Amino acid sequence: IRIDHSTAGRVLSVKTAKNAAKISGTIRDDKGAVVPGANALVFPVDETLWIDRGFESPWIRSIQATTAGDVVVASILPGEYYVVGIPADRSLAWPSAAFLRSAKLSATKVKIVNDKTETVAIKLATA
Repeated sequence: IRIDHSTAGRVLSVKTAKNAAKISGTIRDDKGAVVPGANALVFPVDETLWIDRGFESPWIRSIQATTAGDVVVASILPGEYYVVGIPADRSLAWPSAAFLRSAKLSATKVKIVNDKTETVAIKLATA
């Protein structure tokens, strides 16, 4: 949703995308085995968007995979992102910039455009 506010006419305009951007994929380890229950972490390439965002960042998303290792991360803002699999026991560590810097070494880079679904190979973080 995009909200524009005009102070001149005091008009509120809300625009919604018909089909929001998504990232889909399957989390796999370094041997290619599916990793059920892991989390897919999507975070921006631009490190300035990592700071002071906490668990409520519109730029950083974490979604748990199905038992088949599949994930769909919906409503992604346009931009360049890293996508990486995180083991379930480390899934709450991502608000740390140091953790994200380490995770990006195993991540797949993807460019998100409005209304598109990008399918990526999601590698489990090794660091």
